[in-house]
Amino acid sequence: MANVALVDLLFHWPPTGGSWVDLVQIARRLLADGHRVRLFCPRMTRYFPRGQYRDFPTLAVETLPVSPSRYRPRVLGPRLRAALDRFAPHLVFFGDGYHMKPALLPYLSHHPTIVRFYAHEVVCVNVRHYLFREGKVCPDGNFLTDPARCHRCYFPGALDVLKHRAAIALGLPDRRWALHLSHEYLYSGAGTAAYRRDLVGWLRQARELIVYNAAQAERLSGIGVPVHCVPSGVVTKRFAGVPLPEVKSDRPLRVLLAGRAEDPLKGLSVLLAAAEELQRRGIAVEVHAGGDVARRPGLVVVPWRRPEELASLYAGVDLVVAASLWEEPFGIAAVEAMAAGRPVVASNLGGLSEIVADGETGALVPAGDAIALADAIAVYAADRALLAEHGLCARQRATGLFDWERVWGERLAPILAPYLA
Repeated sequence: MANVALVDLLFHWPPTGGSWVDLVQIARRLLADGHRVRLFCPRMTRYFPRGQYRDFPTLAVETLPVSPSRYRPRVLGPRLRAALDRFAPHLVFFGDGYHMKPALLPYLSHHPTIVRFYAHEVVCVNVRHYLFREGKVCPDGNFLTDPARCHRCYFPGALDVLKHRAAIALGLPDRRWALHLSHEYLYSGAGTAAYRRDLVGWLRQARELIVYNAAQAERLSGIGVPVHCVPSGVVTKRFAGVPLPEVKSDRPLRVLLAGRAEDPLKGLSVLLAAAEELQRRGIAVEVHAGGDVARRPGLVVVPWRRPEELASLYAGVDLVVAASLWEEPFGIAAVEAMAAGRPVVASNLGGLSEIVADGETGALVPAGDAIALADAIAVYAADRALLAEHGLCARQRATGLFDWERVWGERLAPILAPYLA
């Protein structure tokens, strides 16, 4: 039996993203294998609900309360080190942490540490690898190789850093994560020459790095630490009882947007534009979306579901669209939909392009192209037999590649095993 410390600087429950589901699934499998597992997380709820738990799965947690002004490596680092030393881990598995994560690695260097990258953290200040002012994916930015350029992207004006610091100090309300990300960046010291000088050296203190997709692996390849591409998983048996889409149906095709629709980068606007285009062609579709979005004609807003309730969500639709405008590192909702026997039409970006098999389990279309999206949806609206056929292939692909037992047994467990012996 080994002691395994899970460290995540953003952990909260219920989860608002797949990374925290991933971490809990890892914990469950480590516990099932007889290991002692403890999660370490700061509690600081300004801008983000880190350290808040409700209806939390059974897992030992050690919470480190910290104020926004003291959320700094020199404060959090010694406290985290002391907590870990008391636990005496054989392995530290470090999850989310943005720019603070590398700065804490020196405090953990006496414990074998594996670092998991769930987002575009460290390589991008806004962690989306997206140029918001230009409205497009960043083609080649990388904070590891050109931090000054990435800094200017997020803080283009000479006074922007001062404005963000003042807003944080005054406790002003956030807007679309602007202050949340600024706080993570500025208080980690990522804007300083010393941080940038030491960044790669800090990351080299990790024994292994784990990412979701090949693009992430390429951006981290120059560090000199083994990088593994490992997808997340889904408990596919939860979705096994969902019937395939109906072959014969006269009702409009029901299309669900994957993910939180209130996030503009999830592409609800693109899907609605595609639905309008289909309406002009005389093709009836019914758009479903979950999240904090305003009700409008042609949009069915569905309530939030717990992970164990998601099967009923997918059972109520025929097709799932992942119209993301940014490079999703993975795309857990797409895998869930496939496990439920629903084809997925997805943006040909990031992890989504590695999840969906174009022409077999759905379709890949250019991100932001409402006409191409409408064309792909129209194919399924016209051929319900193809919808069911691709739904079956989607379920088989999800079960074969992304079932948690396979991801754990074939991909993750072999990486962790040498540290747990």
